[in-house]
Amino acid sequence: MSIIKSIVFVCFLGLSACSAIYTSPAVNSASDNINVVEITPQSIKYANAVPYIPKQLPGAFNQTSFSIQDGTVDTLQHLTHKRIQNLQINLPTRTKSSPYKIGISDVVLLATPATVSTTALSALIAAQNKHQGYTIQDDGAISIPDIGRIAIAGQTIEEAEATIFQALVENQIDPKFSLEIIEFNARSVSVDGSVNFPKAVPITMKPLTLQNALQNAGGIVSLTPEYTTIRILRNNKEYIIPLQQIQGQPDLQNFILQDGDSIHVENSFRKQIAINDANSAAVATAQIKTDLKREQSEVERKTFLTKLELGAVKRDYVYLAGEVAKQGRFPLPFNNIASVADAIYSENGIRTREGDLSQIYILRGTSSDTSVIAYHLDAKNAVNLLLATKMQLRPNDIVFVAEQHVTAWNRVISQMLPTFNIANLSDLIAQ
Repeated sequence: MSIIKSIVFVCFLGLSACSAIYTSPAVNSASDNINVVEITPQSIKYANAVPYIPKQLPGAFNQTSFSIQDGTVDTLQHLTHKRIQNLQINLPTRTKSSPYKIGISDVVLLATPATVSTTALSALIAAQNKHQGYTIQDDGAISIPDIGRIAIAGQTIEEAEATIFQALVENQIDPKFSLEIIEFNARSVSVDGSVNFPKAVPITMKPLTLQNALQNAGGIVSLTPEYTTIRILRNNKEYIIPLQQIQGQPDLQNFILQDGDSIHVENSFRKQIAINDANSAAVATAQIKTDLKREQSEVERKTFLTKLELGAVKRDYVYLAGEVAKQGRFPLPFNNIASVADAIYSENGIRTREGDLSQIYILRGTSSDTSVIAYHLDAKNAVNLLLATKMQLRPNDIVFVAEQHVTAWNRVISQMLPTFNIANLSDLIAQ
């Protein structure tokens, strides 16, 4: 046994004289181009500020498909009802009613009391009756035979009577008459959608309310009022009111409409059912297209995964070095950003028996390509592992784990005495 002890002694002497027997990889902090930075919350903010956009999965992985099932109508009914119930009442600014003003295309009529018999005026009355009244022309005037043109557009009934009265007096005609509007054509509101008689409802001497406009169009046609909305279009802006809220609130029913307003009654559920009934073939075709699209997506996904397995897809990597289970590339995930903790605790991550947890480095190149930042993590203090979950990795980072001193010693002995292990050697020395 003395021979073995001598061999060991000589080996140790050789180890001290020859440093090339085994060299441990390490981060040389004394190098001019290496900047060692402790990993702290502040340094993590700096490190994470490096711009990075993860590689994205193909669109086929983000597509979702659906099929038309028997419950689609019931689901649609529920969702539509929920959506309409959540609508807020939205109305245009309320305006005060004002006296009606005569407009272009309105038709007016001169009438005389039965007891009045004026030859000249009677002739005018007879002439207008023959033409069924006087129509307001584009220039805002009416044309009375032997009197001329009288502009009355934009005037109230009282103002127009005074204007015509003055014209008759100037022509020496006894002006005992009254003025009436027999056709209201100047102003109107259109009503369409789910009503019996879509039409343009004229605005008359009496202000036109929302309820009156709907009644003039024959009322609303809806077996499901809970899915019906009233849409008012005014000055290119749309206002929406659920029908059920109108039915229960008189102030909404008496909302005064203006010239040019457009009222549309929409039954969302009825509309959808009508579309489904009228286009059953189209629905079936859409289902076929959906199935084909799903199959195409499956093919695209499988093709991508095959290319990924063969290394034909360009992606980002981080490199694991030192005391890790397997040195090599750690692929950065698609659509996401990995942390240092993800790498060191991955399948090929740190080996806690051989690795020095106090000497974990993340090596990152700089824009100058002449210097390296070595972020140092001391994981012997388990609290610092939280920092590892916060620090983000970037492509081509190197995660390096130094070896423990006893690991280096064991490797030196193993290299010098490959047929012995430390346990056997210690037994021999003891003998």
